[in-house]
Amino acid sequence: MKNMAPYILLACLCLWSCSAGSLLPDEGDGHETASYKVTGTVADEDGKPLKGIQVVSVFEYEESSFTDSMFSDKNGKFEKSYTCSPCKSVEFTFNDTDGESNGGSFASLTVKADIVRIEEAKGSFAGSYLVSYDARLTRK
Repeated sequence: MKNMAPYILLACLCLWSCSAGSLLPDEGDGHETASYKVTGTVADEDGKPLKGIQVVSVFEYEESSFTDSMFSDKNGKFEKSYTCSPCKSVEFTFNDTDGESNGGSFASLTVKADIVRIEEAKGSFAGSYLVSYDARLTRK
C-alpha cells in the first residue's frame, strides 16, 4: 500500500464532481417535463353517469404523439396522472366498448380538450397542467 494519496484524491474529486452536478443551473437543454392530471366525467344525453366508457387520451407533440386509455367508473368519472414532455394538445375519444351493459349503445365522441396550466416550474412549459372534459354521449 504505497502512496495511496493520488487515488484517494482522485476518488474525492469524482465524488465532488458528481454531487456538484446537481448544484449547477439548468442549461435549458430542452428536456423539460410537465405533470398532467387528466380528469372528467361521461354521461348520457340526460346527464346519467355512464360506467365502463373507454376514454382514450392522445397527447400530441410537434412530430409524434402518446396514446393511453382508461375507463369511467360507476359515477362516470375518469382520472389519471402523467409525467411527460410538454405537449401541444390533448385529444379525447370516448368509446362505448361494452354495448348494452351500461344502459344502451352510445356513439363515439372525439374532442380536443383544454389544457390549463395550474402550476409553473422552471422552464418555458414545465409545471403542472389540468386537462379536463365532461362528455355527453348520444345513443346510437
